[in-house]
Amino acid sequence: MNLRRFFEVDANHIAAAAMVDLFREGAVSEKDLQAALKKYDIDGGKPNPRLS
Repeated sequence: MNLRRFFEVDANHIAAAAMVDLFREGAVSEKDLQAALKKYDIDGGKPNPRLS
């Protein structure tokens, strides 16, 4: 497994984090956020690797 992906600092996780911030600010809808998480293959239920 790629270490950047494991520690959630790869491009996909950075893009997903930006989408989450935009959602929290009301700039994107929940539907758009869910589509982005699916597109970037982000598992929101995965345990935080810093705490594992």
